[in-house]
Amino acid sequence: MPAVMLVAVLGMVAAMVLSGMARNPTTFLFPLMLVGSMLMMFQPGGQDVDETRRSYHRHLDALSDGLRRSRREQVEQALARHPHPGALWTFVTGDDERINGTDREPGVVRIGTAVQAPDDPLDIPVDTPPEDLEPVCAMSLRDLAIRHATVEAPVAVDLREFPVVAVTGKDASGLVRAVQGALVMQDEDTVTVTGPHDRWLPHHGPLSVCFLHGGPPATPVGQNKDTAAGREVGCAVVAHPDRATEDAARDGGLLLRAEDGVLSAWTVDGWRPFAVADSLSDVELAALCRSRCRHRQERSLLDLPGGELRAPVGTSGGAPVYLDIREAAKGGIGPHGLCIGATGSGNFEPG
Repeated sequence: MPAVMLVAVLGMVAAMVLSGMARNPTTFLFPLMLVGSMLMMFQPGGQDVDETRRSYHRHLDALSDGLRRSRREQVEQALARHPHPGALWTFVTGDDERINGTDREPGVVRIGTAVQAPDDPLDIPVDTPPEDLEPVCAMSLRDLAIRHATVEAPVAVDLREFPVVAVTGKDASGLVRAVQGALVMQDEDTVTVTGPHDRWLPHHGPLSVCFLHGGPPATPVGQNKDTAAGREVGCAVVAHPDRATEDAARDGGLLLRAEDGVLSAWTVDGWRPFAVADSLSDVELAALCRSRCRHRQERSLLDLPGGELRAPVGTSGGAPVYLDIREAAKGGIGPHGLCIGATGSGNFEPG
């Protein structure tokens, strides 16, 4: 490259001299600039720009890997504490139906997901100020800072902090069901849940939370402290509230709006969207509540000893006649006897 530049400079000077342009001294400024650039290339101690970029990008790649791993671990931990409502049923296991591997505070439930700041602040060590970096390196550093400045993780609310949580909007019922679903999966000794499908729930804890869909709460807002029963502050979570409940939530509780998947909160400046709202269907909520029921059949009816599958169907000579649909190996006539007769009873013979 220096040899090419030297030939170009000499050719340019020769052309200017032969063409008569050399009479004007300013015409030699450009060749002099080329000569200066060429001499700078031969200056000892000069840095290779390409090597500088490669070295800096290797540093940014290593830093990006660490940040990506840290952000992923944070999101995984948040999802373990507050799973997606549609995935709650996957945590129902065995005799203990609580969410495995979590240590959550009672009454703290998920309401959606939002872009938020990471637990550890973004700290990118640099040797020089960003404005002094080579332009390509500076752009790469800026891109790294933008990509890892935030994470999308679950947003939770502490129901112990509010006497009433009112949810408006056409998606209000789905969000309230999602909150109830998250609460019924908590330790039954810490919360008491009343609302749809609560007949299946064994919860009897000190924190009482009531879920309603439409109308005022059963307990007047602000009067939900049951000290006689030894309960903590209760909370009413209401979907499609009446005007009085909505005003109470605006003044001293939490007023939310779930509309087209967007979750907004009422603030002093009006409605402020901040998250993607969770949602749960009534069928999914009913399944979660039923899964928390303690009284279950531990084995199949076909395995029960005795005459549980034996029932009287008539009399013969004054004595009762029983139908026993246990398998033949267990002394019965099998399930086929219930509709067409046992094997060998002539059920295939024309009548």
